[in-house]
Amino acid sequence: MAEWVECTIGDLCNTISDTYKGKDEYVVLINTSDVLEGKVMNHETVANKNLKGQFKKTFKKDDILYSEIRPANKRFAFVDFENTSNYIASTKLMVLRHNDTVLPEYLFALLKSNCVIDELQHLAETRSGTFPQITFSSELASMRVFLPDRETQKRIVSVLSSIEKKIDNNLVINNNLPPHPCYARIAAKQRRQTPKTDECLHTDGKVSDRGGNEETAEQFSSLLAA
Repeated sequence: MAEWVECTIGDLCNTISDTYKGKDEYVVLINTSDVLEGKVMNHETVANKNLKGQFKKTFKKDDILYSEIRPANKRFAFVDFENTSNYIASTKLMVLRHNDTVLPEYLFALLKSNCVIDELQHLAETRSGTFPQITFSSELASMRVFLPDRETQKRIVSVLSSIEKKIDNNLVINNNLPPHPCYARIAAKQRRQTPKTDECLHTDGKVSDRGGNEETAEQFSSLLAA
């Protein structure tokens, strides 16, 4: 069994606030509403004129865009495309960049897990303000997670990637089925048979009572053994 080391999110990544200074004629603006459950959904260009002041941040491939507002809405995305030179993100999106300790895909798996999202939502709701909001330094960086060795990270990422591809394929199939009760039963069966990829990958005694460190590591070990 791989050895799991306890660390914090802040040990694995930094928040980046590089301001866009390009002169592109057309740009792509990414707001919190343009990211959802891992995907950047907007790739339409607009003229680089009179842009709203909130659009300032640049990002690059393998970065993670994570909304500061209402974590439970799952407004986050993994940047899996190369050409980001004319993309500008809102200041309400954290741009998280991994360091050499962790694979970017594994870091994203941690950040999109239900346990992390639930805890961030809880912390956001305890803050004063108009919206439930989090920041990197106050809430995210101090969260404790478990990190296996790099080879184990690769294996976990590979398993999760296979599951997510199956989910995506099932969605494509379901979306192309004509309405019929029989097809609805098939779709429901597919959902039941597809493992979830967002189970608890962390523990933090401050808020969560979802299990100890050993239990979290065991969940991933059982995933590899499946």
